[in-house]
Amino acid sequence: MALADLSNLIKIDSRNAKAYYKRGFIYENNYREFQKALTDLSRAIEIDPDFKDAYYTRAYVYSYSKQYNAAMADYNKIIEIDPNFAWAYCKRGDVFKNLGQFDKAMADYDKTIKMDSRNYMAYNGRGSVYLIENQYDKALHDFNKAISINAKYFPPYSNIGYIYLQQNKPDNAIKYFQKCLDQFEPSIDANLGLAIVYYKMGNRSEAKASLDKARTIEPRLSEGVDGIGKLESEGHYWTERDKGTLKKMFEELK
Repeated sequence: MALADLSNLIKIDSRNAKAYYKRGFIYENNYREFQKALTDLSRAIEIDPDFKDAYYTRAYVYSYSKQYNAAMADYNKIIEIDPNFAWAYCKRGDVFKNLGQFDKAMADYDKTIKMDSRNYMAYNGRGSVYLIENQYDKALHDFNKAISINAKYFPPYSNIGYIYLQQNKPDNAIKYFQKCLDQFEPSIDANLGLAIVYYKMGNRSEAKASLDKARTIEPRLSEGVDGIGKLESEGHYWTERDKGTLKKMFEELK
């Protein structure tokens, strides 16, 4: 149902929670008009306080906007309404991870996988925590599991590339960063990963090409290290050593 039809329906029935939800979802998913989405989703919840899907979509908007406490409150409400809704645990795990609360993130990913053994995003999320904790074998297992479930889901390829980067296996790192880009060319992580690999190999031209692609995708990278810090607050991850390499690249490959 189009926006105009939903708006007309709301004029006829101002307490139609589903109409507000559907319009809010379209604002979020199709147009990325997040404030309009929040207004409609909040209205749907006001009308129907147990509207699980409205909470879920609103939590996504809050999380995307880095309003993590609000997102957490919505995921908690979803779990209160439906304790068996696996995706709520998975997405709450993402919020915990972004907040640096890795034990809580791991608990939510474990619970998601126990409830839904084919939840590829939970495997990728749990693998990301293992990666941050330098448990590379466990991380690699989870990333490969995510790929085996959904080969078109691109983040695990970049994450595997990053493992090989840490293990000083540049050929394998390049292979997996490129696999990620084959699935999703605008990946910031894969492009920056390739830049780091090539820079360490002494291939400045390829490093600059990958760095320039990353800058085109994410303008905040023009801020150098400050831009990296902003991306980290949104869930991106680099070791201190690699952040040092990125700093050198920003200074050298302008």
